[in-house]
Amino acid sequence: MAGRPDGQSANGIVRLTPGERDRDDPLLARYAPELVVLPEDLEEPSPPGPTSGHDFHPRSARLFADHARSVRRRGRMLTGAAIALSARRGDPNRGVGTTDAGSPARRRLEAAWPDRLAGECLTASGRVDAGAAWRRYRDLLRADSGLYPRTVYGRVVGGDDRVAVQYWLFWFHNAWHNDHEADWEVVTVLHETSSGGPIALSASAHGHAPRWSPGELTWVDGRPLLYVAAGSHALYAEPEPGIDRGSRGAGARARTPASLTQLARGSTRDHVAGVEPDRAIELPAMAYELRHFPDLATLRPGTDAWDDWWWLAYGGRWGRASGPAGPAGQGPAWDDPLTWVAAATTER
Repeated sequence: MAGRPDGQSANGIVRLTPGERDRDDPLLARYAPELVVLPEDLEEPSPPGPTSGHDFHPRSARLFADHARSVRRRGRMLTGAAIALSARRGDPNRGVGTTDAGSPARRRLEAAWPDRLAGECLTASGRVDAGAAWRRYRDLLRADSGLYPRTVYGRVVGGDDRVAVQYWLFWFHNAWHNDHEADWEVVTVLHETSSGGPIALSASAHGHAPRWSPGELTWVDGRPLLYVAAGSHALYAEPEPGIDRGSRGAGARARTPASLTQLARGSTRDHVAGVEPDRAIELPAMAYELRHFPDLATLRPGTDAWDDWWWLAYGGRWGRASGPAGPAGQGPAWDDPLTWVAAATTER
């Protein structure tokens, strides 16, 4: 598989755009984000990082889940599909599929499943080996990239007059200052039924989810344009308050490639593609698959969806013990996205 796509920009920066639209839910297809990302250069031997100029791309979560090792409370190790089958241990006749932490189904799930899904890129001390993670990622995609396409997951959560349209993105590795296996980020568009349009957007970044009004964003055919930070995968709308233009000065050029712009949010420093929005919409486009999450309440062993989606019901950590939870374990962002977006800060 070629590392760089044909027709990309000179520095490899591309715009990820939804491919074939989800015809089952027009609202989900309507707001699917346009993502400005660094190149996924599979020919590059060095691992991605905050200023490396290349990065992982959002991929099917099965890229990690299918090849993960499972760390059980009693020390038992499982891999791949065996992790999913372990959910049968509590009661093989009654499946799982609820986010209710106190429900019998959830208690059976937690008793049977592991504390976390661990990848194959940890050192003996338990630290993440970024180089090993990148090599593993390249090997898996070279072996069968079609099985793990660029992917964005979506769901629509209805209210009375407001609807939360969510997009969840998975990255194989977080190659930032806090290296860790697996990375989940989320974009939520608040849609108003009465006006028929968006009224707010929230996008996750380092455990927070700042909110923008529609007028503060760039839209491409009705879809929001967002910038993915190198390595950390925090999501930004540019231009926005907090951009540290000083990082483009002479003192920063040795540390920051010319193709990147440093953003400052409090003490956090991220780097995104240094392409203004009016030029970003003209970047070469690469398609991602937009996949609708199944109903978690009906997702259980033995159903048609289970083999493909068991990881959505999994309640433990992704990666090491301090790694992120999956989408359904993200608290209010999943359980009550309407309130979550409404309460998000407008300070950036």
